[in-house]
Amino acid sequence: MEPKGKFFMYAVMNATVFMPYLFFILAGNQYQGWLNGYASLIIFYVFKSTGTFLFNAFNYQAKTKSLLLVLLTMGIIGSVLASFGSFDALWIEMGAILIGISSSMALPVYITLQYHDHFYYGRKMSNRNYLRALFVIILALAIGGILARYLYPSLAFLFYAALLLITFYFVSRLPDYEVKTRSGEAFLIRPFLVFFIASFILFLFKEARTIESTDYVFWVFLAALVGILIFIGAGLYLMPRMKLKLEPWILYFSFSQGAIMSFTLLYGTFVALAEKDFNFMLFGVYMVYFLGTLFSLAVEPIVKKAWGKRPILYLYSLGIALSFVLIVIPARLSISVGIFIASLFLSMLSRHLNRSAYATATTEMQDASLLLRSRWTKLGSICGQIFLVFLLFIGSLFSALLDFKQVIAAFNGAENMSNDLFFDFAGTALVAALGILLFLFAGLRKYRGTVKK
Repeated sequence: MEPKGKFFMYAVMNATVFMPYLFFILAGNQYQGWLNGYASLIIFYVFKSTGTFLFNAFNYQAKTKSLLLVLLTMGIIGSVLASFGSFDALWIEMGAILIGISSSMALPVYITLQYHDHFYYGRKMSNRNYLRALFVIILALAIGGILARYLYPSLAFLFYAALLLITFYFVSRLPDYEVKTRSGEAFLIRPFLVFFIASFILFLFKEARTIESTDYVFWVFLAALVGILIFIGAGLYLMPRMKLKLEPWILYFSFSQGAIMSFTLLYGTFVALAEKDFNFMLFGVYMVYFLGTLFSLAVEPIVKKAWGKRPILYLYSLGIALSFVLIVIPARLSISVGIFIASLFLSMLSRHLNRSAYATATTEMQDASLLLRSRWTKLGSICGQIFLVFLLFIGSLFSALLDFKQVIAAFNGAENMSNDLFFDFAGTALVAALGILLFLFAGLRKYRGTVKK
């Protein structure tokens, strides 16, 4: 029998990626709290990026269905706490932690359940259910946005809690898939270190945007630089000693996927902030990225058929390289088109990596394969953000026009860029793009070895 609420679960799980972020932007800024009211948004963002590593550090072993129910419970409790933010900002900041952790892991865990359902029962989402899910997402965004923006902000979080509660019911009705899970009870120090260091760096970067004193911000970024060096050193030390649980090329491309996503969105956002153009950020960056993701669902079968039997990752890599060429051209239209193309190919790449991770994982790892892959994507996203901002500040040391204080002012959206400064920012983007493409090329080499076998 077909599971009930399949399209609803799909819609809400995909919405967990961006809906809470929208609510914290619209509702969180209306509360007077820590960091001029930005604390809840920053806390949510940090835990959304790093919460999966904290969860992994406690080595909680459970089947995917049980894990998703735990994550939904965390999201429900966090949303209810956030709804009390009108009484005290501390409530919304506490809720941001739980919502962030839930949002960090819910989607890959749910996709794993979808793959289990297809593997054991041969069931897939129909086109009709995809259209229903799209309608639910659009309707939920409209209702939530109206609640947060024009009515009572706390109702937006209660609305989100209600969506998660309904999803909890549908998930609890899914069959218990007979899958194997790994055993383990020890606390894992490596993912905890990743969580701690990455959270520290990201929080400092985001906090800098709320502080007007450029002298203080300098010391903030100096502390972040120390964290970056520790992060790199730990990575170089641990990587050769790690026993990889998925195919190396999958992990390389997963890391690259996260770095590409953060690069396109962060650079577009930075340009919009620097020019104090909220409409460009909303419609020229985020809306374009969202449309690229939706469009990929329609064109993927056509693209694959046209490409034929050649290795598909070569096509995806070429598409991403083309998007980078357009993004680094200092023109708004070019940046928007580049973001659209990047989103288009990233979405197709993500689905390909999910299928490959599930199909190639060992029986013991299959249940956790997509969650593991998502952690590498998160790691790539974190590193992409860190190094783009870091390169921007390094670039200010070699620019005749761009200095440290101007970077801080632009990062805070405090002044417009001149056309000359725009080229300095584009130069930084070019260096970051080349670095990501080099890592993508390393993944292609690993992939080529697999294809030849």
